[in-house]
Amino acid sequence: MGDMDEIKNDAALKASRHSGGSISMKTEDRIWAVAEEFAAQFQAKATRLRTDLMKARQRVAELEAEFDASMQAFKRLADFQVIREGEYQCARCGIFRGAQAAMKGRPGRHQLDLFKCDTCGFEMEAPQ
Repeated sequence: MGDMDEIKNDAALKASRHSGGSISMKTEDRIWAVAEEFAAQFQAKATRLRTDLMKARQRVAELEAEFDASMQAFKRLADFQVIREGEYQCARCGIFRGAQAAMKGRPGRHQLDLFKCDTCGFEMEAPQ
């Protein structure tokens, strides 16, 4: 039985104890009805807050995962190799994912070489 059901049952029990429809009974009934309304409002608010809390906890978990991944950037930078087995490596793959991925040279603009990662598609220009 839920909290609201218990409250309603208590109200019915209290009403059955009183007889005669006196003014004080009507006043007690009205006060009880107002109290029930307040309790119902708080119950509805609690339901909304529970949903908000679940969303907030999920967001906190996402932020913590993103933070942990960001904290890995300096370790990955320390491990990053610009050239590996004679090939330039993709800085994006190296820092974002900690992966080794070769970048292939392509013809670029005047006095610049264009490099593109076959893994993530990152492109960058570098002086010749």
